Amino acid sequence: MPRSARRARRSSSFFWRYGSRFLLLAGGEWTGSVALRMAGGYGGLLTAVLAFYLSAADVINEVYERTVFPIGQARTFSRHAVILQRTMTDDATN
Repeated sequence: MPRSARRARRSSSFFWRYGSRFLLLAGGEWTGSVALRMAGGYGGLLTAVLAFYLSAADVINEVYERTVFPIGQARTFSRHAVILQRTMTDDATN
């Protein structure tokens, strides 16, 4: 698996969690809800742990040239290409 695919997967999971934390904190500020703010705070802690794990795994796996800390396999999204191809073919025939 190429390094860029692994990095893209890590970045997407990190930024998804980072964005959800931001939305929880913003919702807590807008509504004055302490529960939303606490959820956003815990989400921030989980995001920090995830960032630390992913960066440490990247360095350690690279140093030992094998998988010491698993990060996961990158998925290919060929299904979207098939749907797009079908749509383009259907438009051409109509």
